[in-house]
Amino acid sequence: GPGQQGVDYYNAVAVDGQGNLYVAWTHAQVTSIYATVSRVNPDGSLTQVAGSGQPCTGGPGQFTGDGAPATQVRLCAAVGLEVDHNGLLNLSEGVYAMVLRLAAGGTIQPVAGNPAASNIGDGGPAVEASLVGGQGWSPGAVAFDQAGNLYFPEPGLNVIREVTGT
Repeated sequence: GPGQQGVDYYNAVAVDGQGNLYVAWTHAQVTSIYATVSRVNPDGSLTQVAGSGQPCTGGPGQFTGDGAPATQVRLCAAVGLEVDHNGLLNLSEGVYAMVLRLAAGGTIQPVAGNPAASNIGDGGPAVEASLVGGQGWSPGAVAFDQAGNLYFPEPGLNVIREVTGT
């Protein structure tokens, strides 16, 4: 795919139940950072499925993409990908400190994390929790168990967070 060594990074991969390969790519320069998620087609070409490719200059601010078409949402650092038990692609957005899901209709929705939150949110709604880790981009890569519970690390805090269906 595209890329400039030392500036562009493939941060994560995932494979869905149909054998589609997805890659998360982050472009990080001193003056701008942005991310996209693409599906790798059988011929090796890429089809963008999330991220607008617009820079996140001056910090991302509040996430405003809830329910928007995934390819129109500004992503800053996609650092993890995982397909859940329903076959939906989930990604860790390390600058917003959120886990986002690509819905079947092509829109994006928050699953966990809120950039405006200051409380870690234990025992409360996952979308009202702060997922800012102690170092680097957080949350880390996500994983799901057989029951559909979500797990992810928060770098620098030495904790693994769990989001249950309840």
